[in-house]
Amino acid sequence: MVNGDSRNAMEIAQSNDLLLDSNPSTMDEIQVFCQSLLLDHQEKVEQVRLGRRSIDYFMGPIMRQFKGKVDPKVVRKVVESIIKKKA
Repeated sequence: MVNGDSRNAMEIAQSNDLLLDSNPSTMDEIQVFCQSLLLDHQEKVEQVRLGRRSIDYFMGPIMRQFKGKVDPKVVRKVVESIIKKKA
């Protein structure tokens, strides 16, 4: 409760659109977007594979695409799995 607001934390977060999106269709969108991004940046992917660049290079564009509404841990796992498959 803040300044007389009687809503609980979840209600406040929902009304302010502060919750992460984890529905299955969003997860598919993340997968597709990540695959496309990595295909467009093959040289950077190879640098990540070789340990010359951090996977964080890809996090910014992905988080911007989804307006920060996806879990960065999930995104990181998706990117890592795509990079490992291509190895």
